[in-house]
Amino acid sequence: MASSLQPKRNKKKRQNGLPNSLFTRLQLVMALDDFPDQLEDASSSYVDSYDARVLGSCTLAWHLPTDPLSVSNYRRCSVIPGQVPYYVPPLLPCPLPSDSRPNSRIVKPTHASILPLLLTARQVRVDVRQYDFVSERNSLRKFMLNDEDYIISVMRFDNTIFLRRHAAYHSIDRNDKGYRFEEMCTTTSNYLDGDYHQLTEGRIGELRTLILAETDAIKQENGEAIELKCHKNLPGKWMQHDWWSQSYLSGTNTIIHGRHSNNQASEISHLVEYRVSQLSDNQSKIESFQRLHRILQFLRYNVVERRTYLLRRHHDPVATKKETEYEGGRESYQENEDYKGATLLALLDDELNGWVHHVQYILPEGRAKCDYEPELPPLSTNEYRDVSEIGEAEDPSPEEEAKIRAAEKPAADEDEEKDDD
Repeated sequence: MASSLQPKRNKKKRQNGLPNSLFTRLQLVMALDDFPDQLEDASSSYVDSYDARVLGSCTLAWHLPTDPLSVSNYRRCSVIPGQVPYYVPPLLPCPLPSDSRPNSRIVKPTHASILPLLLTARQVRVDVRQYDFVSERNSLRKFMLNDEDYIISVMRFDNTIFLRRHAAYHSIDRNDKGYRFEEMCTTTSNYLDGDYHQLTEGRIGELRTLILAETDAIKQENGEAIELKCHKNLPGKWMQHDWWSQSYLSGTNTIIHGRHSNNQASEISHLVEYRVSQLSDNQSKIESFQRLHRILQFLRYNVVERRTYLLRRHHDPVATKKETEYEGGRESYQENEDYKGATLLALLDDELNGWVHHVQYILPEGRAKCDYEPELPPLSTNEYRDVSEIGEAEDPSPEEEAKIRAAEKPAADEDEEKDDD
Protein backbone atom coordinates (compact mmCIF):
# COMPACT_ATOMS: atom_id res chain seq x y z
CA MET A 1 0.00 0.00 0.00
CA ALA A 2 1.23 3.48 -0.79
CA SER A 3 1.61 5.83 2.20
CA SER A 4 1.44 9.62 2.24
CA LEU A 5 3.96 11.73 4.09
CA GLN A 6 2.55 13.61 7.07
CA PRO A 7 4.06 16.90 8.31
CA LYS A 8 5.79 16.67 11.65
CA ARG A 9 3.94 18.19 14.55
CA ASN A 10 5.36 19.44 17.79
CA LYS A 11 4.34 16.91 20.38
CA LYS A 12 2.52 18.45 23.30
CA LYS A 13 4.27 18.09 26.63
CA ARG A 14 0.98 18.17 28.53
CA GLN A 15 -2.48 16.73 28.02
CA ASN A 16 -5.40 18.59 29.60
CA GLY A 17 -2.97 20.21 32.04
CA LEU A 18 -1.28 16.92 32.98
CA PRO A 19 2.35 16.10 32.02
CA ASN A 20 2.90 13.31 29.50
CA SER A 21 5.38 11.65 31.86
CA LEU A 22 2.46 10.95 34.20
CA PHE A 23 0.74 8.73 31.65
CA THR A 24 3.88 6.67 31.05
CA ARG A 25 3.94 5.75 34.75
CA LEU A 26 0.30 4.76 34.98
CA GLN A 27 -0.84 1.18 35.21
CA LEU A 28 -3.93 0.01 33.38
CA VAL A 29 -6.21 -1.39 36.03
CA MET A 30 -9.17 -2.35 33.87
CA ALA A 31 -10.70 -1.32 30.58
CA LEU A 32 -14.39 -0.47 30.33
CA ASP A 33 -14.76 -2.90 27.43
CA ASP A 34 -13.78 -5.73 29.79
CA PHE A 35 -16.52 -4.81 32.26
CA PRO A 36 -19.55 -7.11 31.86
CA ASP A 37 -22.73 -5.57 30.51
CA GLN A 38 -25.58 -5.27 32.98
CA LEU A 39 -29.14 -5.91 31.93
CA GLU A 40 -31.00 -2.61 32.20
CA ASP A 41 -34.48 -1.31 31.65
CA ALA A 42 -34.76 -0.08 28.06
CA SER A 43 -37.90 2.02 28.57
CA SER A 44 -38.18 5.80 28.71
CA SER A 45 -39.33 5.55 32.35
CA TYR A 46 -35.77 4.50 33.16
CA VAL A 47 -34.58 7.90 31.93
CA ASP A 48 -37.39 9.80 33.66
CA SER A 49 -36.42 8.27 37.02
CA TYR A 50 -33.46 10.69 37.24
CA ASP A 51 -35.85 13.23 38.82
CA ALA A 52 -33.42 16.18 39.27
CA ARG A 53 -33.96 18.37 42.35
CA VAL A 54 -32.19 21.68 43.09
CA LEU A 55 -30.75 21.90 46.62
CA GLY A 56 -28.77 25.16 46.55
CA SER A 57 -26.80 27.63 44.43
CA CYS A 58 -23.62 29.67 44.22
CA THR A 59 -22.02 32.34 42.04
CA LEU A 60 -18.38 31.81 41.05
CA ALA A 61 -16.14 34.66 39.95
CA TRP A 62 -14.69 34.55 36.45
CA HIS A 63 -11.13 34.49 37.75
CA LEU A 64 -10.64 31.40 39.93
CA PRO A 65 -7.68 30.39 42.14
CA THR A 66 -4.90 28.35 40.58
CA ASP A 67 -4.72 26.04 43.60
CA PRO A 68 -7.66 23.57 43.41
CA LEU A 69 -7.32 22.77 47.14
CA SER A 70 -7.28 26.33 48.51
CA VAL A 71 -10.50 26.53 50.53
CA SER A 72 -9.88 30.12 51.69
CA ASN A 73 -9.32 31.42 48.14
CA TYR A 74 -12.41 29.70 46.79
CA ARG A 75 -14.50 31.13 49.60
CA ARG A 76 -13.37 34.63 48.65
CA CYS A 77 -14.36 34.21 44.98
CA SER A 78 -17.81 32.68 45.59
CA VAL A 79 -21.19 33.84 46.86
CA ILE A 80 -23.52 31.28 48.53
CA PRO A 81 -26.44 31.30 47.85
CA GLY A 82 -25.80 32.57 44.34
CA GLN A 83 -26.93 35.86 42.81
CA VAL A 84 -29.86 34.83 40.64
CA PRO A 85 -29.72 35.98 36.96
CA TYR A 86 -33.41 36.41 36.14
CA TYR A 87 -34.54 36.03 32.54
CA VAL A 88 -35.63 39.24 30.78
CA PRO A 89 -37.09 38.66 27.28
CA PRO A 90 -35.57 41.15 24.81
CA LEU A 91 -37.66 43.14 22.35
CA LEU A 92 -36.84 41.96 18.84
CA PRO A 93 -35.02 42.74 16.71
CA CYS A 94 -32.40 43.50 19.33
CA PRO A 95 -28.65 44.15 18.95
CA LEU A 96 -26.24 42.12 21.04
CA PRO A 97 -24.16 44.01 23.62
CA SER A 98 -20.88 45.40 22.36
CA ASP A 99 -18.04 42.96 21.69
CA SER A 100 -15.37 45.51 22.62
CA ARG A 101 -15.36 45.03 26.38
CA PRO A 102 -11.84 45.12 27.87
CA ASN A 103 -10.21 42.08 29.48
CA SER A 104 -12.73 39.76 27.88
CA ARG A 105 -10.47 36.69 27.75
CA ILE A 106 -10.63 34.69 30.97
CA VAL A 107 -7.78 32.27 31.71
CA LYS A 108 -9.08 29.11 33.36
CA PRO A 109 -7.12 27.30 36.11
CA THR A 110 -4.93 24.45 34.91
CA HIS A 111 -6.47 22.16 37.50
CA ALA A 112 -10.22 22.24 38.08
CA SER A 113 -11.67 22.05 41.58
CA ILE A 114 -14.82 20.60 43.13
CA LEU A 115 -14.47 22.90 46.15
CA PRO A 116 -17.34 25.13 44.93
CA LEU A 117 -19.62 22.07 45.03
CA LEU A 118 -18.43 21.04 48.49
CA LEU A 119 -18.67 24.58 49.89
CA THR A 120 -22.20 24.99 48.52
CA ALA A 121 -23.28 21.60 49.90
CA ARG A 122 -21.92 22.49 53.33
CA GLN A 123 -23.63 25.88 53.32
CA VAL A 124 -27.06 24.34 52.60
CA ARG A 125 -26.35 21.42 54.98
CA VAL A 126 -26.23 18.65 52.40
CA ASP A 127 -24.17 15.62 53.45
CA VAL A 128 -22.18 14.53 50.37
CA ARG A 129 -21.55 11.13 51.98
CA GLN A 130 -25.12 10.04 51.24
CA TYR A 131 -24.42 10.12 47.49
CA ASP A 132 -22.69 7.53 45.32
CA PHE A 133 -21.15 10.12 42.94
CA VAL A 134 -20.22 13.78 43.47
CA SER A 135 -19.17 15.69 40.36
CA GLU A 136 -19.51 18.74 38.16
CA ARG A 137 -22.13 18.30 35.45
CA ASN A 138 -19.71 18.21 32.51
CA SER A 139 -18.00 15.02 33.71
CA LEU A 140 -21.27 13.09 33.55
CA ARG A 141 -22.14 14.80 30.29
CA LYS A 142 -18.90 13.54 28.73
CA PHE A 143 -19.90 10.00 29.67
CA MET A 144 -23.37 10.39 28.17
CA LEU A 145 -22.33 11.81 24.80
CA ASN A 146 -19.10 9.81 24.40
CA ASP A 147 -18.02 11.95 21.43
CA GLU A 148 -14.89 13.71 22.76
CA ASP A 149 -11.63 12.92 24.50
CA TYR A 150 -11.56 13.48 28.24
CA ILE A 151 -9.40 12.92 31.30
CA ILE A 152 -11.17 12.71 34.66
CA SER A 153 -9.65 12.17 38.09
CA VAL A 154 -11.49 9.61 40.21
CA MET A 155 -11.18 9.18 43.98
CA ARG A 156 -13.27 7.27 46.50
CA PHE A 157 -13.90 8.04 50.18
CA ASP A 158 -16.02 5.45 51.96
CA ASN A 159 -18.92 4.78 49.56
CA THR A 160 -18.75 8.12 47.71
CA ILE A 161 -16.81 8.58 44.47
CA PHE A 162 -15.64 12.08 43.49
CA LEU A 163 -15.03 13.03 39.83
CA ARG A 164 -12.90 15.99 38.70
CA ARG A 165 -12.49 16.72 34.99
CA HIS A 166 -9.24 18.10 33.50
CA ALA A 167 -10.37 20.52 30.80
CA ALA A 168 -8.58 20.66 27.45
CA TYR A 169 -9.23 24.40 26.96
CA HIS A 170 -7.33 27.08 28.88
CA SER A 171 -9.39 30.24 28.33
CA ILE A 172 -12.77 31.60 27.28
CA ASP A 173 -13.70 34.79 25.45
CA ARG A 174 -16.63 36.71 26.92
CA ASN A 175 -16.96 38.63 23.67
CA ASP A 176 -18.33 35.51 22.00
CA LYS A 177 -21.94 35.75 20.81
CA GLY A 178 -23.13 33.17 23.33
CA TYR A 179 -21.93 35.17 26.36
CA ARG A 180 -23.24 38.43 24.89
CA PHE A 181 -26.65 36.82 24.29
CA GLU A 182 -26.76 35.69 27.93
CA GLU A 183 -25.96 39.23 29.04
CA MET A 184 -28.75 40.59 26.84
CA CYS A 185 -31.35 38.21 28.33
CA THR A 186 -30.58 38.50 32.06
CA THR A 187 -30.59 41.07 34.80
CA THR A 188 -27.27 42.88 35.40
CA SER A 189 -27.54 43.84 39.08
CA ASN A 190 -25.00 41.26 40.23
CA TYR A 191 -22.14 42.65 42.29
CA LEU A 192 -19.92 39.64 41.59
CA ASP A 193 -18.81 39.24 38.00
CA GLY A 194 -19.18 35.51 37.52
CA ASP A 195 -21.32 32.46 36.67
CA TYR A 196 -24.40 31.20 38.48
CA HIS A 197 -24.44 27.48 39.44
CA GLN A 198 -27.04 25.19 40.97
CA LEU A 199 -26.47 22.18 43.23
CA THR A 200 -28.66 19.34 41.92
CA GLU A 201 -29.30 15.78 43.08
CA GLY A 202 -30.59 12.95 40.92
CA ARG A 203 -30.79 9.19 40.59
CA ILE A 204 -29.19 7.14 37.81
CA GLY A 205 -30.58 3.65 38.22
CA GLU A 206 -29.71 2.65 41.78
CA LEU A 207 -26.99 5.35 42.07
CA ARG A 208 -27.52 8.73 43.76
CA THR A 209 -25.68 11.68 42.20
CA LEU A 210 -24.88 15.22 43.36
CA ILE A 211 -23.68 17.69 40.71
CA LEU A 212 -22.91 21.38 40.34
CA ALA A 213 -24.17 22.80 37.03
CA GLU A 214 -23.83 26.26 35.49
CA THR A 215 -27.26 27.83 34.93
CA ASP A 216 -27.77 30.69 32.47
CA ALA A 217 -31.01 32.21 33.78
CA ILE A 218 -34.01 31.72 36.08
CA LYS A 219 -37.68 32.42 35.37
CA GLN A 220 -38.93 35.03 37.81
CA GLU A 221 -42.51 33.67 37.88
CA ASN A 222 -41.69 30.10 38.96
CA GLY A 223 -37.94 29.83 39.66
CA GLU A 224 -37.29 27.31 36.85
CA ALA A 225 -33.87 27.20 35.20
CA ILE A 226 -33.36 28.27 31.57
CA GLU A 227 -30.53 27.49 29.15
CA LEU A 228 -29.71 30.28 26.67
CA LYS A 229 -28.28 29.42 23.23
CA CYS A 230 -27.31 31.63 20.29
CA HIS A 231 -26.67 30.43 16.72
CA LYS A 232 -27.32 31.33 13.13
CA ASN A 233 -29.30 28.19 12.25
CA LEU A 234 -31.83 25.96 13.95
CA PRO A 235 -30.31 23.02 15.84
CA GLY A 236 -29.89 19.72 14.03
CA LYS A 237 -30.50 16.27 15.47
CA TRP A 238 -27.13 15.93 17.17
CA MET A 239 -27.18 19.44 18.63
CA GLN A 240 -30.66 18.82 20.05
CA HIS A 241 -29.38 15.70 21.77
CA ASP A 242 -26.42 17.66 23.12
CA TRP A 243 -28.80 20.29 24.50
CA TRP A 244 -30.98 17.60 26.01
CA SER A 245 -28.09 15.94 27.87
CA GLN A 246 -26.93 19.26 29.32
CA SER A 247 -30.39 20.31 30.46
CA TYR A 248 -31.46 16.85 31.60
CA LEU A 249 -28.62 16.56 34.12
CA SER A 250 -29.33 19.97 35.68
CA GLY A 251 -33.12 19.55 35.74
CA THR A 252 -33.69 22.39 33.23
CA ASN A 253 -37.02 22.32 31.38
CA THR A 254 -36.66 25.22 28.91
CA ILE A 255 -34.13 26.36 26.30
CA ILE A 256 -34.33 29.82 24.70
CA HIS A 257 -32.56 29.90 21.33
CA GLY A 258 -31.62 33.28 19.87
CA ARG A 259 -31.07 33.36 16.11
CA HIS A 260 -29.19 36.04 14.23
CA SER A 261 -29.52 36.67 10.49
CA ASN A 262 -26.86 35.61 8.01
CA ASN A 263 -25.74 39.14 7.22
CA GLN A 264 -26.18 40.71 10.64
CA ALA A 265 -24.46 38.56 13.27
CA SER A 266 -24.66 41.30 15.93
CA GLU A 267 -28.49 41.40 15.92
CA ILE A 268 -30.92 38.80 17.26
CA SER A 269 -33.89 38.48 14.92
CA HIS A 270 -35.78 35.47 16.34
CA LEU A 271 -36.30 33.74 19.68
CA VAL A 272 -37.37 30.08 19.73
CA GLU A 273 -38.38 28.33 22.95
CA TYR A 274 -37.80 24.58 23.26
CA ARG A 275 -39.18 22.23 25.86
CA VAL A 276 -36.31 19.96 26.88
CA SER A 277 -38.56 16.89 27.04
CA GLN A 278 -39.29 17.30 23.31
CA LEU A 279 -35.64 17.44 22.23
CA SER A 280 -33.92 14.37 20.72
CA ASP A 281 -35.60 10.97 20.39
CA ASN A 282 -36.34 8.37 23.05
CA GLN A 283 -33.87 5.80 21.67
CA SER A 284 -30.95 8.25 21.78
CA LYS A 285 -31.90 9.29 25.32
CA ILE A 286 -32.07 5.69 26.53
CA GLU A 287 -28.73 4.78 24.94
CA SER A 288 -26.99 7.81 26.47
CA PHE A 289 -28.50 7.12 29.88
CA GLN A 290 -27.49 3.46 29.76
CA ARG A 291 -23.94 4.43 28.76
CA LEU A 292 -23.72 6.82 31.71
CA HIS A 293 -25.11 4.18 34.08
CA ARG A 294 -22.65 1.55 32.85
CA ILE A 295 -19.61 3.82 33.30
CA LEU A 296 -20.70 4.76 36.82
CA GLN A 297 -21.22 1.09 37.65
CA PHE A 298 -17.77 0.32 36.27
CA LEU A 299 -16.22 2.93 38.58
CA ARG A 300 -18.24 1.81 41.56
CA TYR A 301 -17.04 -1.79 41.26
CA ASN A 302 -13.39 -1.08 40.42
CA VAL A 303 -12.28 2.06 42.29
CA VAL A 304 -10.45 1.32 45.54
CA GLU A 305 -10.78 3.74 48.45
CA ARG A 306 -8.21 6.53 48.90
CA ARG A 307 -6.41 5.93 45.61
CA THR A 308 -6.42 8.40 42.73
CA TYR A 309 -7.34 7.14 39.26
CA LEU A 310 -7.36 8.77 35.85
CA LEU A 311 -10.30 7.78 33.67
CA ARG A 312 -9.32 8.55 30.11
CA ARG A 313 -11.02 8.35 26.75
CA HIS A 314 -8.88 8.72 23.64
CA HIS A 315 -10.26 8.17 20.17
CA ASP A 316 -9.13 8.33 16.57
CA PRO A 317 -10.88 11.35 15.03
CA VAL A 318 -10.82 9.75 11.56
CA ALA A 319 -12.59 6.61 12.71
CA THR A 320 -15.32 8.50 14.57
CA LYS A 321 -16.42 10.88 11.83
CA LYS A 322 -20.12 10.74 11.15
CA GLU A 323 -21.09 8.04 8.72
CA THR A 324 -22.94 10.43 6.44
CA GLU A 325 -19.64 12.06 5.60
CA TYR A 326 -18.51 8.92 3.80
CA GLU A 327 -21.52 7.98 1.73
CA GLY A 328 -20.22 5.99 -1.22
CA GLY A 329 -16.55 5.27 -2.01
CA ARG A 330 -13.63 7.57 -2.48
CA GLU A 331 -14.09 10.10 -5.22
CA SER A 332 -10.67 9.34 -6.67
CA TYR A 333 -7.87 6.85 -6.15
CA GLN A 334 -4.66 5.77 -7.84
CA GLU A 335 -4.33 2.15 -8.80
CA ASN A 336 -1.01 0.47 -8.12
CA GLU A 337 -0.18 -1.37 -11.36
CA ASP A 338 2.68 -3.27 -9.70
CA TYR A 339 0.43 -4.81 -7.10
CA LYS A 340 -0.35 -8.49 -7.53
CA GLY A 341 -3.31 -9.83 -5.62
CA ALA A 342 -2.72 -12.52 -3.03
CA THR A 343 -4.22 -15.99 -3.40
CA LEU A 344 -7.14 -17.12 -1.28
CA LEU A 345 -4.86 -19.39 0.77
CA ALA A 346 -2.59 -16.44 1.57
CA LEU A 347 -5.55 -14.32 2.65
CA LEU A 348 -6.72 -17.09 4.98
CA ASP A 349 -3.35 -17.30 6.69
CA ASP A 350 -3.64 -17.25 10.51
CA GLU A 351 -1.47 -14.11 10.75
CA LEU A 352 -3.42 -12.34 7.97
CA ASN A 353 -0.12 -11.30 6.39
CA GLY A 354 -1.58 -11.26 2.90
CA TRP A 355 -4.66 -9.14 3.64
CA VAL A 356 -4.48 -5.71 1.99
CA HIS A 357 -7.09 -3.04 1.22
CA HIS A 358 -6.33 -1.75 -2.23
CA VAL A 359 -9.44 -0.76 -4.16
CA GLN A 360 -12.13 1.92 -4.06
CA TYR A 361 -14.74 0.31 -1.83
CA ILE A 362 -12.46 0.66 1.21
CA LEU A 363 -13.11 3.98 3.00
CA PRO A 364 -10.36 6.17 4.54
CA GLU A 365 -10.82 4.69 8.03
CA GLY A 366 -10.68 1.11 6.74
CA ARG A 367 -14.41 0.32 6.71
CA ALA A 368 -16.37 -0.94 3.66
CA LYS A 369 -20.39 2.04 3.58
CA CYS A 370 -21.12 -0.50 -0.16
CA ASP A 371 -22.39 -4.22 -0.09
CA TYR A 372 -19.04 -5.91 -0.66
CA GLU A 373 -18.94 -9.65 -0.11
CA PRO A 374 -15.52 -11.32 -0.27
CA GLU A 375 -15.05 -14.60 -2.10
CA LEU A 376 -15.98 -17.51 0.13
CA PRO A 377 -13.49 -20.34 0.72
CA PRO A 378 -14.18 -23.69 -0.99
CA LEU A 379 -16.40 -26.23 0.75
CA SER A 380 -14.64 -28.72 2.97
CA THR A 381 -14.08 -32.22 1.53
CA ASN A 382 -13.95 -35.60 3.24
CA GLU A 383 -10.44 -36.89 3.83
CA TYR A 384 -11.54 -40.51 3.24
CA ARG A 385 -14.16 -41.98 0.97
CA ASP A 386 -17.06 -43.84 2.51
CA VAL A 387 -15.94 -47.44 1.82
CA SER A 388 -16.50 -50.66 3.73
CA GLU A 389 -12.83 -51.07 4.69
CA ILE A 390 -12.89 -47.76 6.61
CA GLY A 391 -15.23 -47.07 9.45
CA GLU A 392 -15.58 -46.24 13.09
CA ALA A 393 -16.05 -48.66 15.99
CA GLU A 394 -15.87 -48.53 19.75
CA ASP A 395 -12.86 -50.07 21.53
CA PRO A 396 -13.65 -53.45 23.18
CA SER A 397 -13.79 -53.71 26.96
CA PRO A 398 -11.12 -55.80 28.85
CA GLU A 399 -13.60 -58.67 29.26
CA GLU A 400 -14.35 -58.67 25.53
CA GLU A 401 -10.63 -58.63 24.72
CA ALA A 402 -10.08 -61.67 27.01
CA LYS A 403 -12.81 -63.64 25.20
CA ILE A 404 -11.32 -62.76 21.82
CA ARG A 405 -7.85 -63.94 22.92
CA ALA A 406 -9.32 -67.18 24.34
CA ALA A 407 -11.09 -67.88 21.06
CA GLU A 408 -7.97 -67.19 19.00
CA LYS A 409 -5.64 -69.40 21.18
CA PRO A 410 -6.77 -72.89 19.91
CA ALA A 411 -6.32 -71.78 16.32
CA ALA A 412 -2.84 -70.50 17.11
CA ASP A 413 -1.92 -73.84 18.81
CA GLU A 414 -3.01 -75.82 15.75
CA ASP A 415 -0.84 -73.64 13.53
CA GLU A 416 2.18 -74.29 15.75
CA GLU A 417 1.63 -78.09 15.61
CA LYS A 418 1.51 -77.98 11.83
CA ASP A 419 4.73 -76.02 11.77
CA ASP A 420 6.43 -78.67 14.01
CA ASP A 421 5.37 -81.48 11.63
